[in-house]
Amino acid sequence: MQFLQKLATVALDFPFRQIGDQRATKKCVQSIPTTVYQTWETKAFGRRHWHSINRFRNLNPDLDFLLYNRQERDSYMLKHWGDRKIYQIYTRALFGPLKADIFRYCIIYSHGGYYFDISKGVNLSITSLHASNVSGLLSFENNPFDGEPGPDNVLLPKNLVIQWGFGFAPRHTILSRHIASIEDNYEAFAGRVFESPKAAILDFSGPRAFTRTVHLVARLESMQGIAQLDVDFDSHGIYSMRGSGSRFFHFPSYAQEKNSPILI
Repeated sequence: MQFLQKLATVALDFPFRQIGDQRATKKCVQSIPTTVYQTWETKAFGRRHWHSINRFRNLNPDLDFLLYNRQERDSYMLKHWGDRKIYQIYTRALFGPLKADIFRYCIIYSHGGYYFDISKGVNLSITSLHASNVSGLLSFENNPFDGEPGPDNVLLPKNLVIQWGFGFAPRHTILSRHIASIEDNYEAFAGRVFESPKAAILDFSGPRAFTRTVHLVARLESMQGIAQLDVDFDSHGIYSMRGSGSRFFHFPSYAQEKNSPILI
């Protein structure tokens, strides 16, 4: 099956094409800075995925798109977070998705803006999803959160909060608390062998952990100023772009890994 999938990728998606940054062609004034940050191991993508990424970008002419490859991501984290424990955790992460989790929280905390996974997006302008004066943009998965439900000021308190796409003003308390949470929980995960590394990452830095942080902020502080959208950005979310599976041709998915630590 894997051989047939790779054969199909070669037929549909080769040659891979490079994609660079894109600058906005329209002006937009709002509290969330108008930059979308993304990361992947490389900047070369299969033909169908390349077109999907560009369709998403073209829906957002009022936003800059900055794509970081692995080396650029590493350099950013060293330069801006090298004196923090979160950087040491980043360097000890054994899987790219865990590094990407940490990177997204850190870069949006520092600069503000939006983060979207490279395989995902929305089918309309991102800035049309919220008022110009909000300090945050969140949405929810159509999957239950297996912990204690959030308080009443969370739109869907029993659902996981999406972390494959979000937006914040700089230095937002949700991101500050979440980065601190990852630092605090490092020792509980470091060196342990997990039957499912993917499940462990979801619990350490991914949507389960992020949901807990959002619920904590909602209880202790406030959700005022945060636009909360229904499931999958009010059904406008693109969970898997056409052709995005081709990115695993050179960098296999971590979902199949078994019996491995996630951190050293």
